[in-house]
Amino acid sequence: MAENIKDEVKKMAEKLDENAEWEDVMYAIYVRESIKRGKEDIRSGEYCVTR
Repeated sequence: MAENIKDEVKKMAEKLDENAEWEDVMYAIYVRESIKRGKEDIRSGEYCVTR
């Protein structure tokens, strides 16, 4: 079951360092979304293998 966005943000915030800045938050969101999109691409067969 997918969590709602509010719960996901809370979990992400709890994992951040006490001295985190907005840039750290934005980077964490970027990484999360990149991984999510990558998984979706793999599921749909839209990916490229490079060597």
